[in-house]
Amino acid sequence: MALVPPESSVLWFGPLDPILSRELESRSCRLFAIPIDATDSTVTIAPHLADLDRLDLGRARFDVAVVPDILGRVREPEAMLDALKIALRTGGRLIATVPNAAHPAVRRALEMSLDPYRGGSPLDTGQTRLFTRDSFCLAIEEAGFALGRLDSVDDDEGAGPAAWLAVAYPLPIAGLDVLQAQFRELARARDESDRDARQLRELLAQTRDALDSAHRRAEDLAAQDRASHAAMIDAHDALLLRDQEFRATAGELLTRLEELEPLRRERDAAHRHALAAESRCRALELRIEHVVMEFPRRLARPIKRFLHGRGSRSPSSLS
Repeated sequence: MALVPPESSVLWFGPLDPILSRELESRSCRLFAIPIDATDSTVTIAPHLADLDRLDLGRARFDVAVVPDILGRVREPEAMLDALKIALRTGGRLIATVPNAAHPAVRRALEMSLDPYRGGSPLDTGQTRLFTRDSFCLAIEEAGFALGRLDSVDDDEGAGPAAWLAVAYPLPIAGLDVLQAQFRELARARDESDRDARQLRELLAQTRDALDSAHRRAEDLAAQDRASHAAMIDAHDALLLRDQEFRATAGELLTRLEELEPLRRERDAAHRHALAAESRCRALELRIEHVVMEFPRRLARPIKRFLHGRGSRSPSSLS
């Protein structure tokens, strides 16, 4: 509703949303609505809709005429535009929308010999006149309007413009083709600029989301780094404590070794004494063994001498 100036006399075709109606009333606008079908809240073909081009709207009665998705439903949209131009005051504006007949879904259906009013097409069976961007601009300009704004209304799937929205101003006199061409080029340039701006905003939003994601990732990494750093500090402190314990244990072991050194020397001395005693015992055993083995021989020698001497004395004594 930013296209409708405050305190304007507004001519509205078709059903009006209650929210929009309250908003227009809050802006002190005087609303004149022409219903399309009293039994349906949507803009659909009605028995009298094709005859809207024959309505007598008066002369210079309105500041704004809003024609949403109507021009393609009447028999002669040019006649309706002429009537709207007459009904608008000097400085008034026409706000009109039409579905895009060059939508990719429509072109695809026509290329495949299918019904262009189905399969995700922005068209419906009430459209008796189809408009592209150029034919829409041409129809408005031939009716004596100058395009002030031409916006594309993209569909939800991002396949392309589903409709065209035009804001046009009635020219005071005819024959201003150069002015109309300039207005048209400015309107198209503005639409392209708006489209580029939307793409830039989308790109900016995607970049912002990527930056936010990267920032969150960086925060997570920083938190992990802080946690790792804290864990490393704890591990370092634990290692220092273990090192101190190791040093204390090593010191105790060295002290014990120093205490054991005299005992080791005593043990070595006792071992040497034991070896010496063992050697002496072995020598003694050898001597005893020698004595034991020599004793019978030494004892046998005197006995032999005695017996031999006694045997030599016996014959002489007998004689």
